[in-house]
Amino acid sequence: MAKSTRRIDVILFPRASGDREAPDIAARRRLLEELDTSFFVEAGAGSGKTACMSARLVALIVEGKASCGQIAAVPFT
Repeated sequence: MAKSTRRIDVILFPRASGDREAPDIAARRRLLEELDTSFFVEAGAGSGKTACMSARLVALIVEGKASCGQIAAVPFT
């Protein structure tokens, strides 16, 4: 039986110059911690979408939730 997932929209904000922590750190943590959930990430250029997606893909592989052959990723702005 397939695992059901819920889609959660996440909006990322670009960091201001000199900021120590992104204003949306909770959203970024969710992307890495809730690996059984589907996310829709909406963000502008320079906000870190690709970095977040890459980190999530690594977490999925490390946690055994997916293998490299099961992943297709297409970042775009």
